Amino acid sequence: MHKRILSKLILFTLILLGIGCAKDEGLKHRTLTGIYKLTSAITSYTYTDATGVYSKSDDLITGACDLQTTIEIRSDGTFQQLDYSGNNCTDPAIRKGTWKVTSTFYGSFNGEVRFADASQPYDLFEAKHVDDVITEFRIEYNDPNPPEHVTNLRYHYTYFRIN
Repeated sequence: MHKRILSKLILFTLILLGIGCAKDEGLKHRTLTGIYKLTSAITSYTYTDATGVYSKSDDLITGACDLQTTIEIRSDGTFQQLDYSGNNCTDPAIRKGTWKVTSTFYGSFNGEVRFADASQPYDLFEAKHVDDVITEFRIEYNDPNPPEHVTNLRYHYTYFRIN
């Protein structure tokens, strides 16, 4: 009797381990490394004047070349951004930095990015997935020194995986 119960318990444990390992195999293919292309750049903020308080957002895309901007996320915890601006499609500004994952949630990642030339310690990122492939990488930055009459100034950059 005890052998039968012990055998069933061992079999049940092996089945659970097999299911757990199968889920881990899917996560191995979910990686942040790759090249992402900028798809949107906006600001959101609260503006206060004599007539009231307003929530606003503005598009930061100023020219055709802005959308040529890419960011390459590397497996060693570094990244490189080729930042095209306005109508300059031939000479990008190169920005480098580091990234790290701070949490995961149902296969998506949250973390911090640190641009080497930035004055603030880090920006936040979120990476979303579809069918076990990371497809979107978003960076958010809170401006600690907004202009007069502006509060909660945030920059939102969204990139889509191209490689």
